[in-house]
Amino acid sequence: CWVKGVYLELQAPEQIAYTMEMSDEQGNINLPQYQNADWPASTIVTIGLEELPGNKTRLTLRQSVSEAAAMRKGAYQGWLSGFDVMDQYLAGITGKK
Repeated sequence: CWVKGVYLELQAPEQIAYTMEMSDEQGNINLPQYQNADWPASTIVTIGLEELPGNKTRLTLRQSVSEAAAMRKGAYQGWLSGFDVMDQYLAGITGKK
Protein backbone atom coordinates (compact mmCIF):
# COMPACT_ATOMS: atom_id res chain seq x y z
CA CYS A 1 0.00 0.00 0.00
CA TRP A 2 0.99 3.62 -0.41
CA VAL A 3 0.60 6.42 2.08
CA LYS A 4 1.16 10.15 2.08
CA GLY A 5 1.03 12.80 4.73
CA VAL A 6 2.29 16.06 6.14
CA TYR A 7 4.72 16.53 9.00
CA LEU A 8 3.00 18.33 11.86
CA GLU A 9 5.82 18.40 14.38
CA LEU A 10 9.55 17.74 14.33
CA GLN A 11 10.97 18.08 17.81
CA ALA A 12 14.50 16.74 17.54
CA PRO A 13 15.46 14.38 18.94
CA GLU A 14 12.32 13.45 20.92
CA GLN A 15 9.22 13.50 18.73
CA ILE A 16 7.86 13.34 15.18
CA ALA A 17 4.18 13.76 14.33
CA TYR A 18 2.58 13.53 10.91
CA THR A 19 -0.70 12.90 9.13
CA MET A 20 -1.12 9.62 7.30
CA GLU A 21 -3.54 9.00 4.44
CA MET A 22 -3.85 5.82 2.41
CA SER A 23 -3.20 6.55 -1.27
CA ASP A 24 -2.39 4.99 -4.57
CA GLU A 25 1.00 5.18 -6.30
CA GLN A 26 0.10 8.59 -7.76
CA GLY A 27 -0.75 10.04 -4.34
CA ASN A 28 -4.53 10.08 -4.78
CA ILE A 29 -6.27 9.78 -1.39
CA ASN A 30 -9.80 8.96 -0.20
CA LEU A 31 -9.94 5.84 -2.33
CA PRO A 32 -13.07 3.70 -1.88
CA GLN A 33 -11.10 0.55 -1.00
CA TYR A 34 -9.66 2.30 2.07
CA GLN A 35 -12.87 3.89 3.32
CA ASN A 36 -14.19 2.26 6.44
CA ALA A 37 -16.61 3.36 9.16
CA ASP A 38 -14.03 2.89 11.93
CA TRP A 39 -11.01 4.17 9.98
CA PRO A 40 -10.79 7.89 9.16
CA ALA A 41 -9.47 9.16 5.83
CA SER A 42 -6.56 10.74 7.72
CA THR A 43 -4.87 9.65 10.93
CA ILE A 44 -2.19 11.30 13.03
CA VAL A 45 0.92 9.30 13.87
CA THR A 46 3.15 10.39 16.74
CA ILE A 47 6.53 8.79 17.32
CA GLY A 48 8.33 9.45 20.58
CA LEU A 49 12.01 8.68 21.09
CA GLU A 50 13.56 8.35 24.54
CA GLU A 51 17.24 7.78 25.21
CA LEU A 52 17.89 4.88 27.59
CA PRO A 53 21.04 3.70 29.37
CA GLY A 54 23.32 1.38 27.47
CA ASN A 55 23.12 3.27 24.16
CA LYS A 56 19.49 2.23 23.64
CA THR A 57 16.40 4.10 22.53
CA ARG A 58 12.74 3.52 23.39
CA LEU A 59 10.38 4.18 20.49
CA THR A 60 6.72 4.85 21.32
CA LEU A 61 4.21 4.95 18.47
CA ARG A 62 0.67 6.29 18.70
CA GLN A 63 -1.86 6.47 15.88
CA SER A 64 -5.15 8.34 16.22
CA VAL A 65 -7.34 5.24 15.87
CA SER A 66 -8.37 2.65 18.42
CA GLU A 67 -6.18 -0.41 18.85
CA ALA A 68 -9.18 -2.59 17.97
CA ALA A 69 -9.68 -0.74 14.67
CA ALA A 70 -5.96 -0.97 13.91
CA MET A 71 -6.08 -4.73 14.47
CA ARG A 72 -9.13 -5.15 12.22
CA LYS A 73 -7.67 -3.00 9.43
CA GLY A 74 -4.21 -4.62 9.58
CA ALA A 75 -2.37 -1.47 10.68
CA TYR A 76 -1.29 -3.03 13.97
CA GLN A 77 0.33 -5.98 12.20
CA GLY A 78 1.77 -3.62 9.59
CA TRP A 79 3.55 -1.54 12.22
CA LEU A 80 4.93 -4.70 13.90
CA SER A 81 6.18 -5.98 10.56
CA GLY A 82 7.83 -2.62 9.86
CA PHE A 83 9.57 -2.70 13.23
CA ASP A 84 10.87 -6.21 12.47
CA VAL A 85 12.38 -4.89 9.23
CA MET A 86 13.91 -1.94 11.11
CA ASP A 87 15.41 -4.33 13.71
CA GLN A 88 17.00 -6.40 10.94
CA TYR A 89 18.38 -3.30 9.25
CA LEU A 90 19.82 -1.90 12.48
CA ALA A 91 21.34 -5.27 13.37
CA GLY A 92 23.03 -5.30 9.94
CA ILE A 93 24.60 -1.87 10.30
CA THR A 94 25.63 -2.25 13.94
CA GLY A 95 26.57 -5.93 13.96
CA LYS A 96 24.26 -6.49 16.97
CA LYS A 97 21.31 -8.86 17.15
